[in-house]
Amino acid sequence: MILTVPGVHECAVVAKRHLMLDQVPIAFVLPTADCAPALGARVLAACTAQLADFKHPREIRVVDALPRSTLEKIAKAELRRRLADEAAT
Repeated sequence: MILTVPGVHECAVVAKRHLMLDQVPIAFVLPTADCAPALGARVLAACTAQLADFKHPREIRVVDALPRSTLEKIAKAELRRRLADEAAT
């Protein structure tokens, strides 16, 4: 669904620990080269309009690159580690 938003090249959604809700989705978005500003706001608006409240990401992070595995797949485990490291500090 996020990939249908204009300006999104790739994305990955992973769970982040939350004190009250156990886990919430966080989206990492890689923009296209010709992407306009405020991509995060457009993605969040599209998710809010099309998904149930518990499914839409609580945070959109626009990144320059997504980590890759040796098979060139998006390394979601690395994204989860980044979120865990942020929570620890």
